[in-house]
Amino acid sequence: MKKIEYEDLWVEVEGDLDMDGFMHGKEGVRPGFQEIRHTIHIKTTENASKVKEFKNFVESRCPVTDTLNTGTQLTPEKIVIE
Repeated sequence: MKKIEYEDLWVEVEGDLDMDGFMHGKEGVRPGFQEIRHTIHIKTTENASKVKEFKNFVESRCPVTDTLNTGTQLTPEKIVIE
């Protein structure tokens, strides 16, 4: 949709996770990530402003970004034992 040409694109993701909450269930310690960071790599001949516009567009439409930023409700449906 943004007509950007690139040769390669990948995203590195890392985060902070307190193992006391995740593995040991320590009271007061979340089992989930406290922070998630990402770095976007793009191999392109496009100028920096067009790349930034593309990044902003993708982030505005990304279902993962939206889910993480809005605290989407998780509703367990059932468990199927086979």
